[in-house]
Amino acid sequence: CLLQLTHCVLNHFRVTPDVINHTLASCCAGLCYFFYPEMTLFSYAVVHAFQTLWKIFEIYGRGTENKISKTLLSFPYTFILYPLIQAHCGHVYIMRPQCCSPLCAVANNTFTNNHAAAAMKTVQEVMKRVKGLG
Repeated sequence: CLLQLTHCVLNHFRVTPDVINHTLASCCAGLCYFFYPEMTLFSYAVVHAFQTLWKIFEIYGRGTENKISKTLLSFPYTFILYPLIQAHCGHVYIMRPQCCSPLCAVANNTFTNNHAAAAMKTVQEVMKRVKGLG
């Protein structure tokens, strides 16, 4: 949200070109992770940074005749990238819930139809049993 909000504000005031606005907005997302260290926020910042770089690659590669560049530009990276990031966020929520905010917990439970909460509960019960044995 911070990346999109910053980008929209910068585009509204048209202080710098769009490519620089993307870069500034990505820096703000990175700084947000630095000041509020949450794993899931970092994951989404990485996704947005990748999307920004991909858009720059698309803009500068539109008129190319290179077959490799054309193949890369037609690759639907979001169909692969988004599920991987969502799986990582689910993994962080299950294995290290202290790294997730309440909003992240709600989002993970919504996206996974409460399977993440059930898996986290099972993992915590197994961890308690293992600690009780040692």
